[in-house]
Amino acid sequence: MSRPPEELADDVFSAHPSVFEAVFAHSPCAMAALDSSFRIVSANPALAELTGQSLDNCAGKLLPDIVGFLPASVLEAYQQALREGTSQRDLTFQVGQSPQHLFTTTAIPFGGTDSGSTGLIVMLGPAPGGPGRSGGSSERLASLSAALALALTEGDVSRVILEHVGPLLGAYGGALIQVLDEQALYMVGSFGYPSSIEDTWRQFPGDPGYPVVQAIRDRQPVFATVEELPERFPAIVPLLQPHTRAVAALPLIAEDRVLSALTLSFQDEHAIGAEDQGLLLEVARLCAGAMNRARRYDTEHQARERAGVLADASSLLSASLDVRKTLERITALAIEHVADWCSVYQPDETGRMWPVVVAHEDPQKVELLRSFLNRFPLIRRSTGPVPGLCTRANR
Repeated sequence: MSRPPEELADDVFSAHPSVFEAVFAHSPCAMAALDSSFRIVSANPALAELTGQSLDNCAGKLLPDIVGFLPASVLEAYQQALREGTSQRDLTFQVGQSPQHLFTTTAIPFGGTDSGSTGLIVMLGPAPGGPGRSGGSSERLASLSAALALALTEGDVSRVILEHVGPLLGAYGGALIQVLDEQALYMVGSFGYPSSIEDTWRQFPGDPGYPVVQAIRDRQPVFATVEELPERFPAIVPLLQPHTRAVAALPLIAEDRVLSALTLSFQDEHAIGAEDQGLLLEVARLCAGAMNRARRYDTEHQARERAGVLADASSLLSASLDVRKTLERITALAIEHVADWCSVYQPDETGRMWPVVVAHEDPQKVELLRSFLNRFPLIRRSTGPVPGLCTRANR
């Protein structure tokens, strides 16, 4: 027969001190034993790592002074645990203004007296399943990696990046910039910004006054708080959203080429702190690898498609002696694989070129296109082959 949890807990805490000390020392959760004034009697290595303090420096210090981010509501819950002798479990709280920094804490009283408990065992850590500063990063990176693995084309990869990176890193806004060369930069897409920004900055200026441009040129990530931006990147200051506290620009580099770059905006400057930059760089590495793979896929796919189109065109040209029917099939093939619309011209006795076959991907626009082309006939200026004209848009 199973025993009540309370009895099992009594056994644990009445066990030989070495058992508790082993659990305390090796727990991945930050733990501290406090006296009634919240002064640290003993701390474990996980707490020292969380706070950036040595174990020796933790001893004898007030926990709020060492941790530095405990809100008043948590301290009141600790006081309640001392007064009433009851545990306060899984208290979740936010650090700063960003939901990126969620933590949880549990306080277990010990040494009960008539006037209350004499101390607390306190545990601290990133909220389970939440986007804490360091907790859960492996799971979130695994989720991003899995989504990128399912993305075949560069367009697919770009969509995954724009959908996943913001929530993963706690960025309220961001943009993906495609790099053709140092002066030819294009915004592929964005998240969290007003639509007017994407419309205005579709062609991105190659001005080094923008963090993302410097990141691309130097092939190095750029991190800057809002206080640093006026001196380092004055061009971007007028464009900042009012709640921006920090920005990051991450070049996506693969095979010694900058493929694209991510620019991210944060409401909390701690999001680009030294302890979080490793996660940012790992995300950039994953995205760059996926984008490089997708570009190779696109190149191979386009080469296969081009070969298939040429083979189909050859078959069509040899399939019929009816010239008009053959041209109609060729233009249909062109709008299926190459262009949004296509026309084939033939000259009249004056040398003017008139469209004899017109095709459009939207059948309802064929006559409108034919009318437009007939208003502006071409002038044949050579005796070379009769030209066909294909044009391409939005592909």
